[in-house]
Amino acid sequence: MTTPASIPGGLVASIDAAANRRPLAFLLRHADRADIPAGESGDDVGLLALGEERCEVLAGALGGRGDAIWAEASPLIRCMSTALLLAPTVEPSNLLGDPGPFVVDCEEGGRVFGSLGTEYVLRAQMAGHPWSFMRPIEDGAKLLLGHIRDSLGRRPGTGVFISHDAIVMPVIAWATGYRFDAAWLAPLDGVVIALSSGEDLTIWWRGEPVEVSL
Repeated sequence: MTTPASIPGGLVASIDAAANRRPLAFLLRHADRADIPAGESGDDVGLLALGEERCEVLAGALGGRGDAIWAEASPLIRCMSTALLLAPTVEPSNLLGDPGPFVVDCEEGGRVFGSLGTEYVLRAQMAGHPWSFMRPIEDGAKLLLGHIRDSLGRRPGTGVFISHDAIVMPVIAWATGYRFDAAWLAPLDGVVIALSSGEDLTIWWRGEPVEVSL
C-alpha cells in the first residue's frame, strides 16, 4: 500500500500557528527531486512524482486560506517547477538561487562546493566559518529576508519563495539559532514569515515564532 504524500510536520505546525496573520510568506526548499548524477551540476534535474504530489498537498493548504498566491523561485528547474505547482505565475529570482544571497564569487564557490560537498560547506558556514567566496551569514540572510519583507509590504495575498537547502538552511540558522546538528532540511520544508513592527519580521520554524530584526 502506497503511503499518501504529505508535507513536513514542522511546516504544518507553522501554518497553523500563523493562521490569523496576513500577509504571509513561505521560504521553502524545493520539493523532492531526482538524484543529481555524479560530476554534474544538477541544474536541469526536475521533480519526482512524490515531489509533485507533496506540492498538491501544500497547494491545498495554501488555497484554504482564501488569499491570492504569488511566487518567486530560484531559476533552476526544480524550484520553478515547485513554485508553478503552488502559484499561477512565478517570477524567477537570483536571490533565491544561481547564485542566491550568500555566494559572491561564483567561480570560487563552484570549486569549493565541488571539492568539499554541499553538506561540509553549509555546516561550516552555519558554525561561523568565514568562506571567502560568501557574504557573512548575517549579511546574506538579511539580504534575502529584507527582500521578502519588502515584497510582503507591496503585494497582497500569500507569497511563496522557493529556494535550495544551501540557502534556506543558513537563513533559518541565523534567524532562529537552529543549527541542523545531525539533521537536514527536508524537501518542501522551511519557514513561515509575517510582517511585525517596524522593519521586523515574525518567523515561525516548526511552529515556534521568533522575532527577527533587520
